Amino acid sequence: MSKKIILAVFIFIFVIFFTYNILIKKTFVVGKSDWPAWDLFEYSQPSLNIFSKYNLKFSHFNNYQNIVDSFINNEIDIATITLFEALYISSKIEDQLSIVLLLDYTTGGDAIISQKNIQFLDHLEGKTVGIEKNTVSYFTLLRALKKAGISEDKIFIKEYQLFDLISEFKNKNLDAISLYDPYIYELNKYTNDLNIVFSSKEIPREICDVVILRKKVADEHPMLVKSIQKNWFNLTSKELPFKKLKNSIYKNSDYVDHIRSNIYIANENENKYAFGTKNHPGYLKDTIIKINTILHNDNNITVDENVLINILHIKK
Repeated sequence: MSKKIILAVFIFIFVIFFTYNILIKKTFVVGKSDWPAWDLFEYSQPSLNIFSKYNLKFSHFNNYQNIVDSFINNEIDIATITLFEALYISSKIEDQLSIVLLLDYTTGGDAIISQKNIQFLDHLEGKTVGIEKNTVSYFTLLRALKKAGISEDKIFIKEYQLFDLISEFKNKNLDAISLYDPYIYELNKYTNDLNIVFSSKEIPREICDVVILRKKVADEHPMLVKSIQKNWFNLTSKELPFKKLKNSIYKNSDYVDHIRSNIYIANENENKYAFGTKNHPGYLKDTIIKINTILHNDNNITVDENVLINILHIKK
């Protein structure tokens, strides 16, 4: 009889737990694609935490553009995205956006890759360059052109979905493409018949990956923001667990070494330096202003200055 009572109590507790975690607790959907810092971010956030008031459900996308569209259409609550894409989203929605966490900045993880016959950046003039629409791929190209002193109208830009972009380059239908990891790494393994003529090593702290949500959500759920930040800071205070991530590519030590060389993962101290304070803003503010200027000059898209002032979620 006592065993039946214990079993009944156990079932009752399980039902209560299940009901609370699945049906009562507020669930926020996080949109992400394949990128080392985003994969680490997912790993850092417990899928079920009995001590939290919230659940995070990760929704995986094949490319960055789908994340952008889903956030704009209010199909996801939170997104791991680049700073460029965050500002693009901000220009397309009526709600105020909030950037709550810096995950990384790249030091080679974004690049312009050319066919073997194009050895230098300034040789892109008059050539056809492929990009992924409305993503950091475009920003990387614009920064490369600025460095080379080439105006945008001096090259031919073609927009593709990610895997079509890579395929067109492999088939030599494009002179160059703007790409990011892990696809830079994979393309290098596929062929040596290419050159990297520009990379984010040349523009440190400009190509950043961040976590965004609508400001009204951040304001209504401050403990959600705090929990997201705390979990990330706990993860990045230790040796990064690449080999524990779901994607089998992280079992490849050569790829992990490549990532460590080309992406700087932002821990708590780096976040403090990047965000700064209300009175003493960090470097993210300058980067945002620079990206906003590029959006305005080259795409006739801009974020209102009053919106920019509050886009960074900074503690008072």
